[in-house]
Amino acid sequence: MNPFIFHQNTFDPKSFAINILSLLFLVQLAACNNENKSLDLNESTEQLSEKAGAQLPGIGPARDISSFDLVAEMGVGWNLGNSFDIESKDQTYWGNPITSKAMIDEVKAMGFSTLRIAITWSPNQVEMDPHTINPHYLTEIKRVVDFDFQNKMDFTIDVNHDNSWIKPMASKGQENADILSSLWTQVANSFQDYNDSLIFETLNEPRIEGITEEWSGENLRAVAK
Repeated sequence: MNPFIFHQNTFDPKSFAINILSLLFLVQLAACNNENKSLDLNESTEQLSEKAGAQLPGIGPARDISSFDLVAEMGVGWNLGNSFDIESKDQTYWGNPITSKAMIDEVKAMGFSTLRIAITWSPNQVEMDPHTINPHYLTEIKRVVDFDFQNKMDFTIDVNHDNSWIKPMASKGQENADILSSLWTQVANSFQDYNDSLIFETLNEPRIEGITEEWSGENLRAVAK
């Protein structure tokens, strides 16, 4: 038997119509699914745009506010020590874990409204001019700053144990000024989008080490000269 003739002779119009309707239904269903995916994609894009356009905590223009008013707003502070102020590139060298958001969340939950991060820059700053700071180190600091601002806290960063080059004496005056100026210029550029919630403590405990008057007023007068 010729199979072609067989199929011609057994053609069922009803089955053919059902197959055509089924095909049309599947095409329509696929079109609806594509439309729904398109709508979902548009909604996701709009949500991302809204998030991108929202001002993050700590970001934006600084207010015209006095230092006295700013200090009054800061409230009770907590010091993050033995972490970024370690005289090593290893932040865990003195026993503390890497700073996490959970840690800062807990500090906020305990009632603190300001966080100070003590920083030793020397292990991550080139000794020779222009005294470039390791970009990864700045990124790590910014990571913790953002944890703080997500909790709507004020934040202070400083120059802490950089005693290897901070020698507050006349003979080292220009050298100190050059390195300090380079350091804070880089830091300021890195955080230029942040507002007055971020505070810079220019220099922590400047003093001449190893003298009898290291922690007395005599040392302060020597530094002032």
